[in-house]
Amino acid sequence: MRIVRLTYLCRKSFERAAIVIKNFWIRRKHYSWKYATYDLLEWIGFYSRSSRLQLIGIKKKQLWLDGYIEQNYGSIIERFRNLRESGTIAKDFNIWVFWAQGEENMPPIVKACYRQLCANNKGVVKLLDLKNVGQYVSLPGFVFEKLREGKLLYAHFSDILRHSLIAKYGGFWIDATCWTGGAFPEELRQGAFISPHNEEDGTYWCSYALGSGLTGSVTFSFVKAMLIAVCEKEEVWPDYLFQDRLLDYAHRKVGASREAINATPANNTRRFLLYPMLNKPFDEAFYNDLTSTDWLFKLSYKSNFNTEQNGKETFYGKMIKGTINVRHKG
Repeated sequence: MRIVRLTYLCRKSFERAAIVIKNFWIRRKHYSWKYATYDLLEWIGFYSRSSRLQLIGIKKKQLWLDGYIEQNYGSIIERFRNLRESGTIAKDFNIWVFWAQGEENMPPIVKACYRQLCANNKGVVKLLDLKNVGQYVSLPGFVFEKLREGKLLYAHFSDILRHSLIAKYGGFWIDATCWTGGAFPEELRQGAFISPHNEEDGTYWCSYALGSGLTGSVTFSFVKAMLIAVCEKEEVWPDYLFQDRLLDYAHRKVGASREAINATPANNTRRFLLYPMLNKPFDEAFYNDLTSTDWLFKLSYKSNFNTEQNGKETFYGKMIKGTINVRHKG
């Protein structure tokens, strides 16, 4: 067993190294040596668990990207830089979810998350897939063309989609791999910017769960415009987390965005505590305590889960069976 585990870890290490090296040369070719080096620093820091090295890479990348987007997309930036928030309160506060292949093709943990979300928020959850996207937003043809050709990842397509939806309708986007312990909190619904927020650990937003109580939000309209422009012009997506880089830029340099993001109250500060528990026996007291303060928890479908441990049903087991209590009240 130990040899099998060691073989697996070695294979994963080589695969990750190959991806990092490949991305270095791609970014060097399409952007610059400097940018490719900063990206390399970030990933080396991430995989070596050196937060200091990772942070250096991130800061250097952000500064480089600031200059790049100002030079190449300055006209878009100037359209939004000095705008005041003037959107109207969203008539219908919908919760948006996207799974490209549709509900029937969701992995078990994703299907469980979606079922729980619908049960907690009856009548307001909108599930989008590649077949029905056009019913809600009109995206340029080149977006779908690049998606078909593999030049745009599904993750980055969903970035464009979430900002387009929120800019047009308001509401809240939630990644399909998020578990909800209750209904969407009423006190957050009218915020110009809504996302898990915890200034104590430097979290001003989480791109897997964000939204606005307004239609025509400056922040989401800006990021949408930038993402679509970059998709049209660039052969290579600038950064896997480019959406976050744009939100960071808006937070620093677009006045309405800075005000909206800073005004977001602290919420969901324990959102990562559920995921490590999935393969452990279900603990009702722990779950009730966690969901008494937080309503949203980030999970992942890219792991192996067990329904039982030592003859006891795990958190994961109860989730996919749908036997965890639902709380309708926000």
